Amino acid sequence: MVKRKLDTAQILSCLQALADQSWLKRSERRWWPRFVFHYTDVRNAAKILQEGCLHCRNYLEEAHQPTVDSGSPRVLAGTATSAKHYVRLYFRPKTPTQYHIEGIRTIDQITPLHAHCPVPVFFLFDSNAILTRADCQFSDGNLASPRAQRLSTAAELENLPWARIYHTGPFDPHQDSDIT
Repeated sequence: MVKRKLDTAQILSCLQALADQSWLKRSERRWWPRFVFHYTDVRNAAKILQEGCLHCRNYLEEAHQPTVDSGSPRVLAGTATSAKHYVRLYFRPKTPTQYHIEGIRTIDQITPLHAHCPVPVFFLFDSNAILTRADCQFSDGNLASPRAQRLSTAAELENLPWARIYHTGPFDPHQDSDIT
């Protein structure tokens, strides 16, 4: 049996309140609060489906399990080892990182960070089931950044900048340098 957080009811209430927001309810994003998302290369996805399990980066490296790595070597080198003990899930599809790394590309078209995921496959997980797990944490940004904080409570979830997280379209880089 999966252990649940003490503030499970508040987390569920927060997610429902988010889904009920008029700015979200009237948009193509209305279904996003129901899920947390994981994307990976199609070859990794096949292995995940065969095993029925999603593993963190450190587990895969320690077990010497071959995977197709779509992460940037430079970004990963600067990421704390502790952050790699978690499976990376996102609050939304269409992340900025995904935009820069997905698709069939020539060597010249791969970004300077050398990250590439030619054929991404998305897994959608029930946000209620995941975010209420006692062992679940989330962050207010990319854990590769030293500014990102690990969070876990309903109050912290509620205080995330949801309009920015679920924003679609361009940001002014001079005003919005800290996109979540």
